[in-house]
Amino acid sequence: FAGDTVLDPFAGSGTTALAAMNLERNSIGYEINPKFVDIIREKLAVKQSNLWNPRVEFVHDHAGADADWRAMFAGLPYIFRDPVQMERKVDPKKMQFGSKLDANSPRRDDFYYVKKITGADRLMLSNEMEIRLLGVRPLRGKSTEAKDFIMRKTRGKKVFLRFDREMHDDEGKLLCYLYLSDKTFINAHLIKRGLAVADSSFSHRHAGRFLKYQEEVKNG
Repeated sequence: FAGDTVLDPFAGSGTTALAAMNLERNSIGYEINPKFVDIIREKLAVKQSNLWNPRVEFVHDHAGADADWRAMFAGLPYIFRDPVQMERKVDPKKMQFGSKLDANSPRRDDFYYVKKITGADRLMLSNEMEIRLLGVRPLRGKSTEAKDFIMRKTRGKKVFLRFDREMHDDEGKLLCYLYLSDKTFINAHLIKRGLAVADSSFSHRHAGRFLKYQEEVKNG
């Protein structure tokens, strides 16, 4: 619940702390690799002011840093060693677990929250990933109304992404279809409500469908 504290015993690059911050939770994370500190600082934007002005504190355990962990582990009474050497079939680099999306391996089954609406067809998700709505072109004079619509629809709700053959625009933004968890298709609704028009600059499977919605709006 909001205000609760999340514990991450393996903090890594700080993704759990970032998610907790975005969802108004407190968090405590442990990480034995000091190289992650700068990455965590950047991810949490410690040097920048933001809406919640969180208090972020880094505590260095000098005793732990100087410890001989290998020797300590070797002295433990129960150490599991798998006698069967299995081939690694999963590339850990492709498993994002909520962190920034790898441009070469987007996941299709994760849920996110919309953190910021930067344009009538551009959004930033809770994992700091910037996306562009595929097949949608902002309509002049309707930009503010379109952003308000997206905000009302997505506020506090889980969203997920679907992709097409075209993955990125000229700016490197990820092109995608945005859905609410109840399968509400945000791209299509923007066009059906006359808040955007169909974008034919990218080839995609919903092109005909979006043009049909556009014509229906045009013909009243």
